[in-house]
Amino acid sequence: MTVVAKRLLALVVALALVGAAFGIRALVDGGSDGGGGSDAALSLLCSGELGVCDALAQADLNIDVTVAPAGTSADELAAGDLRSLGYDGWLTFGREAEIARDARDRAGLPRTLGRPTAPIGRSPLVLAVWKDRGDVLASHCGGKLDWRCIGDVAGASWASIGGESAWGTVKPGHADPAANGDGLLVIGQAASDFFGRSDLSRDDYTDDAFLDWFGRLERSIRFDPGSAFERMLVGGPAIYDVVGTTEAEAAPLLADASADRRAQLRLLYPSPVASADVVYVPITGAPGAGELGDILTGDDGREALAAAGWRVDGEPRAKGIPAKPALPARPNLPNAGSLEALLETWREVTG
Repeated sequence: MTVVAKRLLALVVALALVGAAFGIRALVDGGSDGGGGSDAALSLLCSGELGVCDALAQADLNIDVTVAPAGTSADELAAGDLRSLGYDGWLTFGREAEIARDARDRAGLPRTLGRPTAPIGRSPLVLAVWKDRGDVLASHCGGKLDWRCIGDVAGASWASIGGESAWGTVKPGHADPAANGDGLLVIGQAASDFFGRSDLSRDDYTDDAFLDWFGRLERSIRFDPGSAFERMLVGGPAIYDVVGTTEAEAAPLLADASADRRAQLRLLYPSPVASADVVYVPITGAPGAGELGDILTGDDGREALAAAGWRVDGEPRAKGIPAKPALPARPNLPNAGSLEALLETWREVTG
């Protein structure tokens, strides 16, 4: 073989090797293994009460977002083959994640609902109350306005406790605890206020005094679609006198409200402060579970939660979110099993 022929052969071999390398790289970058270069969108089930789902869907993060209430999602994820649903992970409240995992364990189902992350964002639970109503309630209850006080007078006439007869009856509100994660946490805070502790068991909820108090409180609440706090803010005290929700929802909305609403409404933090915590739960074996978790626990997810009103370490706070009170070291709420039992009691007392 001549020198020229040898050089031509070497050139052909080199070009073939380069082409093979590009082909392999294309397979790596374009494959459907859930890696960082995949064109396939990640699939997130997101609890709508968090207030961040739309922002995640609209961001340039290659995430398909399915929005559903936390309680409804927990019921769905507690049963069956999770991989057939097509989700890579779930962004939700920590207690709802624990409830769904515990339910799968009791049913003997595979542990395809992975271990939740540490809290990504947190928010204190608050009471939003019209100031004139709050002053009357605090005076009637010896200076302390909490759920124990509210439950004692729920449904009673304002005139009977020192308020104006034109106010009608005492109208508390919160989200539906059967569907909404924040509603479940709020009734957990209410039960903790009644007993003066959060280490509650199923036996506590059979106490006659508690059942009378809890039934009076919950039967006085009108549950309508949408946010109770938003209806309160728009409709005024004719809708609700006091609403339990998260600071993440209430504080930014109140900060953007009209001057008269800001003057008339206040946010209270019952003591001890209780917190709602946001976690990410991977679906074990889902192709994009790890990548989705990296996004949500990384800068993009943390910034989105902070912008939605959640307190996130190292991130600036949204408008209206105060520095105090500080978050507690733990949620100061009943555990997942206790909240499940409390929800059963809620269904019984509300009929």
